[in-house]
Amino acid sequence: MNETVAVTMRVDRDLKIEAQELFSQLGLDMSTAFNIFLRQAVRTRSIPFEITLGPPDSDFIPVNRRALEFLAREYNEARARNEKDGDNLSEEEMLEKHGVDL
Repeated sequence: MNETVAVTMRVDRDLKIEAQELFSQLGLDMSTAFNIFLRQAVRTRSIPFEITLGPPDSDFIPVNRRALEFLAREYNEARARNEKDGDNLSEEEMLEKHGVDL
């Protein structure tokens, strides 16, 4: 079994009490819950939950990095085709020509 070490951290008193109550209802103590968090963070090499600034705007559409890369590639290819064809369209005209409605 791996050697365990103590970890000391400061948290808000009320937050600690609320977390302990929650973890107790889940059959966990604070140490076990923290170990679960650390193991999942190491396993996924990320924070194991979404961190946001608050609820998204009503017209907000979440987009992941791969989707953004795909859209950027498509945009750049369309721009290159237009330049090659000598269209010299504005960005708005190009988007309209390719059926993109923003």
